[in-house]
Amino acid sequence: MSAMDDSREQELPAESEELPRIGPGQIRISREIAGKRVRSVFISYTDNHNVVEVDFVDGTSLSVELFPMVELKAELNDWNVESGKVLKRWPRMIAH
Repeated sequence: MSAMDDSREQELPAESEELPRIGPGQIRISREIAGKRVRSVFISYTDNHNVVEVDFVDGTSLSVELFPMVELKAELNDWNVESGKVLKRWPRMIAH
């Protein structure tokens, strides 16, 4: 048996591996769907319906709706300088 085969045997099953920490503005859905088998994945990005739908064989589904947002970045610039100079920057704002 090669060294590569030995390392595969020692790997932990995916469900026992520790997941990386999540940061602000992130969510993780894992326990609720652990072990479920996926029947299909539907992705829609039309003007009125932005969603990712994961259908499971047990008749349940996970829906992730996507809502548009606006991110605003404002800065005051001096264009009297050839390449421009930023005089002031304001914090980014996100409008939902």
